[in-house]
Amino acid sequence: MADPIHIAVSCDREYAMPLAAMLASLTARADPGRPLVIHALGYDLPTAIWNNLTSSLDDRRVQWHRIDVDVSELLARGFRTRPHDHVSIVTYFRLLLPELLPPTVEKVLYLDSDLIVREDISALWDTDIAAVDFAAAPERDAAAQASSRRGIRFYRDLGLKPQQAIFNVGVLLINLRRWRQSQLALRAFVYLRCLGHELRWYEQDALNVVANGSYLELDPRWNVPPREAGRGSHASAAIVHYLTAHKPWHWDYSWPQRELFFEALDRTAWAGWRPLRPRLGRPKRLIRKVSKAVLKRRHALSSAWRSLGRDVSYRLLAPQPLQSGHRALSERRGGRGGTEIRLFLAVPCVNVALGRVLEAYGHAGVDRAVVLDRSGTGNPAQLLPAPRIPLHLFGCGEAPPELGLRRLLDRYGERHWCVLGDGSRLIVDEGGSPIALREYCARLDLEGVDVAEAVTGPGQPIELIGRDLRSGRVFRSTALARCPAQAYDPPVFGSRAVLLRYRKTMLLDAGAVLVGNARRSIRFLWFNPPPPPPDSASTV
Repeated sequence: MADPIHIAVSCDREYAMPLAAMLASLTARADPGRPLVIHALGYDLPTAIWNNLTSSLDDRRVQWHRIDVDVSELLARGFRTRPHDHVSIVTYFRLLLPELLPPTVEKVLYLDSDLIVREDISALWDTDIAAVDFAAAPERDAAAQASSRRGIRFYRDLGLKPQQAIFNVGVLLINLRRWRQSQLALRAFVYLRCLGHELRWYEQDALNVVANGSYLELDPRWNVPPREAGRGSHASAAIVHYLTAHKPWHWDYSWPQRELFFEALDRTAWAGWRPLRPRLGRPKRLIRKVSKAVLKRRHALSSAWRSLGRDVSYRLLAPQPLQSGHRALSERRGGRGGTEIRLFLAVPCVNVALGRVLEAYGHAGVDRAVVLDRSGTGNPAQLLPAPRIPLHLFGCGEAPPELGLRRLLDRYGERHWCVLGDGSRLIVDEGGSPIALREYCARLDLEGVDVAEAVTGPGQPIELIGRDLRSGRVFRSTALARCPAQAYDPPVFGSRAVLLRYRKTMLLDAGAVLVGNARRSIRFLWFNPPPPPPDSASTV
């Protein structure tokens, strides 16, 4: 017997009937000698609906694998859909396939519920994708390029070519082994976390960006809109995809290929069902269109308001000095023969541990320290030993500390070598020895390097999407990250920028984890706790 074809599908109760029609069309044309394994990812499916689904495919070739997906964590992480869109949270399920399917499954064909299969899918299944993460068919809209109205927002910042074609995610032939290795789902969810409320097509946008053209393009006949099926070059469409909000099971559907859907539906438990025109159907349809238009405008205004709020909150943020400070803080020149090396820290409070860190950084070559005290009550008298370098304490009230620290960097860090430190640890070299920062920075200057990173733990280099706190610009860069258990959880970064010649045009995220338009250092630093006080060995 031939190897089975693994099919992945997803639906909620609203799309259960269309899913049954799709699977009925698939099995009717499938090779009788090929077993089919249906991995059904369901959300909020009552038992009666599930029984109708399984009974619709009374075929010995078909093996069902039911997976009930708990969406509570997805919702808690902020992954939702807009109320005016025709998609639900189920749209994210395809990104979870590497986690939800058994690890023994290394290849799967994902099919949307709103399509009809017109040919045996064996030829599609047998497509060689050993060297890519997945294969997908291009969007059939002639304007579906990165720079088009239906394309990718921020495509310039992300380095995408304006003419880059957009693929549709309704039909995906996925190499699960490579997908798991490349952390494609994690990268997509990071992108969605960063820009989800501003994207046009959710996970389709995310996959187009993180894949960045490195996928196999399928023959377009495997994903054809109904208005093109049966016409010209698409006379032999293998899959018809009803990919807009206008569906053939709606009473007012007026596009072609409606009969294909009902022909398949009549082979399911929903045989004979037809939509009834509701009373006052046309006025209700008009009201629905107007309501959707209003919701879209409201969403656009909300997005613009959020963007304006981000910009205003940053510009109005003014960290307040907690002490008189030193007059030379605003000067760009000073220190020992040139630009100062300045330490920037955000700490929960001022204590003895911070005093030891400042002392060690002073010995390492830091000329001046700028500390953001989140408690807002810091006093240099609390530091033991007293710092040997000029210290400037600031508070930022209720503002996020990462925003306050970035503001201090903009005001007092530009053109200096800046150490983005840690209130309880020191940056050291590979052997664990303190770094002579002045010599180290001089060497980076000679090499034309702007940034050095510190490793905080194990991880793997992953290209991720970030967004600058100050400007709102989007950027991509590689960071060392520890991958979370679930792709939609935020990754734990194993590296972050700690030493950089700061410019306001640099794109830094909250923890200076990702660096945008700055050349990265090829070297990594490490973190160590500060040395203990001299009398700690004699303390019992």
